[in-house]
Amino acid sequence: MIRLSYDVRKYLRLKSLITFFIILIFYLIIAGLIFFLDFYKEWILLGLLVLTVLHLIIFVIIKPKIYQNVTKYQVFKTRVVTVEGFIIVEHKMLPLKRVQGVRVAHGIISRRYGLANMTVTTAGTSFKLPPLKIEEAYALQAQMIDLVKEEFTYE
Repeated sequence: MIRLSYDVRKYLRLKSLITFFIILIFYLIIAGLIFFLDFYKEWILLGLLVLTVLHLIIFVIIKPKIYQNVTKYQVFKTRVVTVEGFIIVEHKMLPLKRVQGVRVAHGIISRRYGLANMTVTTAGTSFKLPPLKIEEAYALQAQMIDLVKEEFTYE
């Protein structure tokens, strides 16, 4: 199976850091309300501090590393298989003959690291692949489209 690029770890770390700062602002608002409403209790502020540090350690430092090491994918002639996860590792398989659409998207953060997010759509569900290099994602998209065309080409 194909492992993810090291840039995925940096990409996930930056996304988690942005989320961390949003949550930190939320915690600071709560702390400000506690002081403003005269509801000051040391254990509440200590709890917020512990939650902040735990979030930083787990989601910004540990999760991107584990996710990048665990996540793999493979495209076979008839199916796509992915293994991904952090706490719960999921093995997913998508038969290519059921593919109805393949979408490649890259936003501001993912473009910075040369990554793209790929979503494969079937009649019943959508299947999100892990972040891939942009060139790799477009090549995989073309490969999937060719495989689906071969499947439905009648002579």
